[in-house]
Amino acid sequence: LRSMLEAAAPDLQPVIALAGLAGLREKEILRLDWADVFKVAGHIEVGALKAKTRSHRLIEVAVSLSQWLEPYRGRTGAIWTKGYKKFHEEFARLRDDLKIKHRRNGLRHSYISSHYAMHADEGLTAKLAGNSPQMVHKNYKGLLTRQQGEAWFAVSPAQPENVIALQSV
Repeated sequence: LRSMLEAAAPDLQPVIALAGLAGLREKEILRLDWADVFKVAGHIEVGALKAKTRSHRLIEVAVSLSQWLEPYRGRTGAIWTKGYKKFHEEFARLRDDLKIKHRRNGLRHSYISSHYAMHADEGLTAKLAGNSPQMVHKNYKGLLTRQQGEAWFAVSPAQPENVIALQSV
């Protein structure tokens, strides 16, 4: 995930972050706009008309996802503006460059596996992913250890060398 996020063009980077760190389906991301990402603090809102299952959901924003999305705060309009075909072309080029095998919604599947491994709660994972608990239990149980799940989400952007982190008082 980190290699994809770091190598992605600036307009593709948030799409990858939303798929891998929020578990959104490709088509859901392509229907979202920036207001959906930043309207509800700490959450991404997937409205019923934008969700595959036509049911509204709020997805908690992981710390690393928040860090990857912060540079885009203040943007308006669609997250991806180039259309479905161009998304797949650019995403395929990135995967080819990194020698990553294609799997439809692969980042989403990795998110679900990782989230379930960390929380061991198929109901919670299903709610966030827009799936049923039975689907999560059947397809994602036991695929990763808790440590592997935690490692998936530990992909904060690198800090430039000339930036010093300040402690809050």
